[in-house]
Amino acid sequence: ELGAGGTLKRASPLVQAGAEVVMADIDEKALEMLRSLKRRSGMDNLSVQRMDFLEPFIFGDETFDAVIFRNILDMVSAEAGEWKDVSYGERKAEYVAHVRKNFFDQCLRVLKPGGVLVTEDCAYPKFDMNNDELSMIVAEYHKAVDPVKIARSAGFVVLNENREFEDGMLVVYRRPE
Repeated sequence: ELGAGGTLKRASPLVQAGAEVVMADIDEKALEMLRSLKRRSGMDNLSVQRMDFLEPFIFGDETFDAVIFRNILDMVSAEAGEWKDVSYGERKAEYVAHVRKNFFDQCLRVLKPGGVLVTEDCAYPKFDMNNDELSMIVAEYHKAVDPVKIARSAGFVVLNENREFEDGMLVVYRRPE
C-alpha cells in the first residue's frame, strides 16, 4: 500500500489472509505508527518501507500482484513543489500530469502482468460551466490531470470506475498480461 499513513485499515484483511504486504510512506511518524502496530499485532507477513513517491520506486520490476493507494495523487503533485507558484493553467496542468504519469508508470512497472491497481482518491469537482473564466480554467485543469486518463496513458486498463465513492473516487485498474 502506497501512502499508507499510520493505519492498517486496508491492509489488515490481506495480512490476516496470509498475503505478504508492504506498507510504504514518506512520513516518518506514519511509518513509526505502522511499525508499532506490526510489533503489537505480530504480523510477520507485513513489512514497512520508507519511500519517496517522486523517485523511482524501490521495488523491482513485476514484484506485486496488487498495489493500493489512497489520497496520494494530490500529495505527490504537491510534493513536487515546482508548481506551487503557478496558478491554475496550462503550465501547471502539464507539470502535474507529468508527475502523475511518472507515478502511474512506476505502479505499472512494479505490478506483475495481470496485476491490479486499486486507487481511492479525491473526487474532481464538477463545475457549472457558467462561462465564468476561473471556472473554465479550473475545469480544463482537472480534465488535463484526470487520473483515469493518465493511468490509461501509462498502459493500465480500467476495470471499474466510481467517481462518487464516499468522498472521492474509487478506480480499479489492471496491468495487461
